[in-house]
Amino acid sequence: GAALARAFDAGFVAVRKDSKLPIATEHRLADDCVDWTGTEKTLELDRRMVADGASVLVVDDYVETASQIGVAIDLLERAGASVAGVTVLCAIENEETRSLDAEYGLYSVNPWDGDAATR
Repeated sequence: GAALARAFDAGFVAVRKDSKLPIATEHRLADDCVDWTGTEKTLELDRRMVADGASVLVVDDYVETASQIGVAIDLLERAGASVAGVTVLCAIENEETRSLDAEYGLYSVNPWDGDAATR
């Protein structure tokens, strides 16, 4: 994510696991999810890092259940951002990722056989 932001001269906002970012409670947005292994996690971001109405690209390494990306999108939208799309290194094709593609556009470096990653 940071490398893409630098390449495109764009801002960067980290969405991280609970307590990985130094965020004062009054500026913290957080929500829970269950990852592909069945482990419950809390993701968080600092609402001050997102300009109201900012157009954002969500970048991650891997998406299978879309649970973590779904929480990241929700946090960004709650902070006032508009999600322009989602890009990942690898996406596993299933109902969740097809739904993510239909709503936001899902682009994968390692495409599956479906339409989403071949655009």
